[in-house]
Amino acid sequence: MLTDQHFVLDDLISLVKEKLVIPLAVRSSGRFEDLGDASFAGMYDTFLNVNDLNSLGEKVHLCFESTYSERVLNYITEKRIFTTLDNLNTSMSVLVQEMIPAKISGVLFTLDPQTGREDEFYVDYCDGLGDQLVSGLVSPSRCRIDISQRKILRLQEISGSVRLRDEKLLELMELGQRIQRFYGCPQDIEWCIDQEDKIWILQARPITSFNWRTDVPELTNADFKDGGISARVCTPLMYSVYERALQKSMGEYFCKIGLVSHPDRYQWIYSFYGRAYWNAQAVKECLLTVPDFDEEKFDRDLGILKDYSQNPPRKSFINPASLLKALSVLSRIGFEYQDCLKMVVDFRPWFTAQDDALKSRVHRAKELSRDDFNQLLAQVLDYQFRVESSYFRVIYNNSNIQSEIKRKIKDNDLILSLISDLPLVAHSAIASGLGNLSELIRVHGVESAQVKQGLAEFIREHYHHGECELDLTVARWGEKPEQVLQMAINFQGQWHKNISRFHDLWANYVSEKPLWWKWFVENRLTRKITLARNFLMLREELRTYSTRAYYLLRLMLLELNRREGLTPNKIFQYQVTELLDIHAVSPDTLEFREMMYESYRNFTPPNEFGGSNPMLRAANQNAGLRGIGCSKGIVRGRVRVILEVSESHQLEAGEILVTRFTDPGWTPVMVRAKAIITEVGGILSHAAVISREFGIPAILNVTEVTRMLKTGDYVEVDGSSGTIELLEHES
Repeated sequence: MLTDQHFVLDDLISLVKEKLVIPLAVRSSGRFEDLGDASFAGMYDTFLNVNDLNSLGEKVHLCFESTYSERVLNYITEKRIFTTLDNLNTSMSVLVQEMIPAKISGVLFTLDPQTGREDEFYVDYCDGLGDQLVSGLVSPSRCRIDISQRKILRLQEISGSVRLRDEKLLELMELGQRIQRFYGCPQDIEWCIDQEDKIWILQARPITSFNWRTDVPELTNADFKDGGISARVCTPLMYSVYERALQKSMGEYFCKIGLVSHPDRYQWIYSFYGRAYWNAQAVKECLLTVPDFDEEKFDRDLGILKDYSQNPPRKSFINPASLLKALSVLSRIGFEYQDCLKMVVDFRPWFTAQDDALKSRVHRAKELSRDDFNQLLAQVLDYQFRVESSYFRVIYNNSNIQSEIKRKIKDNDLILSLISDLPLVAHSAIASGLGNLSELIRVHGVESAQVKQGLAEFIREHYHHGECELDLTVARWGEKPEQVLQMAINFQGQWHKNISRFHDLWANYVSEKPLWWKWFVENRLTRKITLARNFLMLREELRTYSTRAYYLLRLMLLELNRREGLTPNKIFQYQVTELLDIHAVSPDTLEFREMMYESYRNFTPPNEFGGSNPMLRAANQNAGLRGIGCSKGIVRGRVRVILEVSESHQLEAGEILVTRFTDPGWTPVMVRAKAIITEVGGILSHAAVISREFGIPAILNVTEVTRMLKTGDYVEVDGSSGTIELLEHES
């Protein structure tokens, strides 16, 4: 490989004579190729069947010069890639290889680019070299391969072409699976078959352009990504645990409030591209049956980015039938609020008793017989299911009451204040505890008895938390106390509780209203605000219960994995309904699940897709630096872009944290930030709630902000309006 065009031609020719056999391929290989959303396919020059060594130097020079051709410059402008001509040129390398005497050449896509189906591979192939295929000079033979069933659907066969046998296509499929699994994302693979019928892989790059699935309802991962199940690739087990609770609880909730007649009318949750999505289309269809529903407001509040240029947002209108239904639904919702609050009162003592009893038994699970272990596993599964279903019920009610408040109060600053300064937000205790532990380290030293005692006390209270709490494969702090110690060492500054004085703000708001409003509206709205604050606190409380249940489930899964002699983390490829009889699951099924799981670990799927609207996508690509204002305040500071919580130690106190999303494992990091900006999330997401409690300005749902801002940029953040201004210099 040549990385500098100022090479010595004689040395290159000598090396070729020593190592290679003519004819040759002279291939461009640029550093800007194969980016996540820009492949540069066909942008740079490549020369095949080079037989004349005297022309070798010219071919290499042409490859280097193609880095600043007009088509490349237009392409980087279109893809918004910021670079210079010098960077383009120095980023180029040139490969000199032997030509493969290709009998058949083709391209394999490990995700169907036409349908977006991840369970189907798509193949184009033709006789001879692949350059005629890529350039469009020939019509290829085409087929799809169902990788789960190992079935081949031949779409087009050109008369006179060599017909690939099914077994050869399946061999190609297996190679594609291995490559996709290695890179962790769908691949665009160039291949050929030589005269001896051997498959050669010529090149693999991430697929950068394809259609998302349209054969499914309108789906979104809103509230699933910001600290949720779609924050990263999801194991089959984790998805099945979530699906079991959400499918039942959401259907029952819509039945309770009178919007569906049967809880199983819809499939409420789906899994695609290694992530979980919920059925936004079904939820909207339910809400459209009552007045005062506005799809655009619904999407905006949840952080759903949708393009309405083809189909305008839907709204519901009042008529006698809808008004009667609305009155019935409102009555049912009011009853459900109170019934849910009563449920929580009964739930708390039940949870404490169950959790204490199960915890002591789970910690001794290694001592149990097979029958006793299976009995305990069944009890833990039932316990986790009830905890998660109860948590989801609180979430649904919280979303409804918060929407009611937003419809009645239009002042965003006031709304943010009214849902701030919550006295019982569980994750605030994490920051406080880390601050105390950090102070012990500073005063007494990391090896001191005081620090060991402080660490033990912290773990005793927060054992169930961790960096990725909705990923059962990731250890909790109770399993790795050294993680907590390192966080305390890196902890900077002191956490201070945000005091919003919402009572004073509310009193000022009321004082400006007319007398009739105070008589007929004030008391009812005040009760609603109190209810909204209570449900926010309950949501955080039950989130903690849920996390504690996941901790016990994780320990049982690890013990089951050990008992069965499985490879590390193999148990997470099962589904929750299979755990009590794992031997009923075939090895081939497990291998396929594991392959698909690993194939999407480095993939960034869309946040929304599906539905009848073909324009549904991550919209607002040109909206600039603007998102949802979720926590008040205007600050200026330096940007620090951090993509993984494992890199969070890089954040200096007073910098503005820019990341894709946060989950509870980011809570200690957020204390050090001057402001927080994320690509996803809404006003009720984890990052928003914690930011308000810390008094940190926060803007969420800023499309591609981790690409648009760079570490070191100086910006002004307005957490009320949701605007970010890129400044030229610090002032």
